[in-house]
Amino acid sequence: MKVGERRQGIDLHEAIDDFRLACISRALDDREIALRQQSRVFFQISGAGHEALLLGLARSLRAGYDWFFPYYRDRALVLALGVTPLDILLQAVGSAADPASGGRQMPCHWGDVARNIVTQSSPTGTQCLPAVGCAEASHYILRRDLPGLTAHGDELTYVSLGEGATSEGEFWESLNTACRLHLPVLYVVADNGYAISVRAADQSPAPISELVRGFRGLHVVKMDGRDYF
Repeated sequence: MKVGERRQGIDLHEAIDDFRLACISRALDDREIALRQQSRVFFQISGAGHEALLLGLARSLRAGYDWFFPYYRDRALVLALGVTPLDILLQAVGSAADPASGGRQMPCHWGDVARNIVTQSSPTGTQCLPAVGCAEASHYILRRDLPGLTAHGDELTYVSLGEGATSEGEFWESLNTACRLHLPVLYVVADNGYAISVRAADQSPAPISELVRGFRGLHVVKMDGRDYF
């Protein structure tokens, strides 16, 4: 790739910036693993291998404008949205200086009020229903004059999960409502081949991209998350 050249709408400098964030994300993973082995961090989940997908997505999303319901492997995404490495490490060690929760939330449970990053609960898939509720609330606010509440009208609600979490009822309930009401929700299902403890083939009867194709109004895109471009 040469200076001035654009590939899929991304130029060299943007690609270099994202490569830097990918390296920072991986370095934070490695550092937290080392700290956990020293009993200085009590919990850690790696986002390794998810960086290219998340950094590519971040190019089309807007911190503090769109709404984000990430899951624990979305480290690279929150870095791209403006969460700092220091913020992440303060959460990891449970510091009172952690800007997300004052050290009360578990590590890798991202949250940032200014950037509209809504923290999640630990059980997998539970972020799906609140995400759809957020998208529906935006539509509701636009139709009614509610003092103190505003909506832009074109904001997107992002929610992510692993393929294992698509076996949970919350995912299907949320998808049903999102499609029925035509809500602006972006579901990002990262299939890394295993669902925490079992292979994807032991978790679902078919790839999730096939299982959801019967939902009217749902646009399904299957891609290689390792390919940044």
